Amino acid sequence: MIIKNDDDNNSIENQLKQANIYKSQLPEYIDNFKIYNDGEGKSGTLDDTKRPELKKLTDDIEAGLITSV
Repeated sequence: MIIKNDDDNNSIENQLKQANIYKSQLPEYIDNFKIYNDGEGKSGTLDDTKRPELKKLTDDIEAGLITSV
C-alpha cells in the first residue's frame, strides 16, 4: 500500500480511507477487521472516558476479542 505524505495525511477522513484500502487487500481468511472511529476533532491525548471508540477497543482487547492492533 502506498501512503501519500501531504497536509491531509493525518485527517480522520484520510486515515479511514487508508484503513479501508488496507482492509480490502487482506487475505480472505482475515475476516475480523474492525475500525474504531471516534471521529474528527477528538484529540489522541484524551482519556477513554472522552473517546468512546477507544474505550470499546480497550474493552474488546481485555475481553480477548481483539488479538492484534
